[in-house]
Amino acid sequence: MTRSMRKFHILVFSRGVVALFFATACVSTPQYEQVSSAVEVEREAHRRTHVELETAEQRLARIEGKFEESQGSLSAKESQQAELDLKQTTSDRELRAARELAEDLQTELVRVRKALDAASDSNKDLEAENKKLTLALERAERSQGATEEKQVTRPEAEPALDEESDPAPKKQARRAPTDGDDEPPAALSDGG
Repeated sequence: MTRSMRKFHILVFSRGVVALFFATACVSTPQYEQVSSAVEVEREAHRRTHVELETAEQRLARIEGKFEESQGSLSAKESQQAELDLKQTTSDRELRAARELAEDLQTELVRVRKALDAASDSNKDLEAENKKLTLALERAERSQGATEEKQVTRPEAEPALDEESDPAPKKQARRAPTDGDDEPPAALSDGG
């Protein structure tokens, strides 16, 4: 019980005792009954007030319990929300980093593709140049083989000339092409 309730209870009880004392000492029976009835009414009011007070205290205790539960629940929900916010922030950062990495990789892939295309074009150019050089070499080898064959089959009988006489000027032979684009002269080719 609270302090104010005790004071109230003591006050009511003492009033009843004082009223009873005066009622029994020098009061007539009708007055005594009247005072006694007033004391009974006062007691009943006090009892009802006491019951209502206990009920209110119980209700207050239940409300405080629910309030504490809701505070605990609210704290748990706030911590869960904070955790979810942290996870969301972390996942957003990871997603941003993954997107940046994907963009970087795509840029690098484009650069590598361009480099591969350039290397492929260069390789094609080199292959074409190699084919040209191979064909020119084959032609030169055939021309040289045909020339050597003709020299072997020709007799080497050259007239001996005197030192005083000038040899007749010789015709200049046509040179074999070196770039592989022109056909070798008919005189130097082996006919094939």
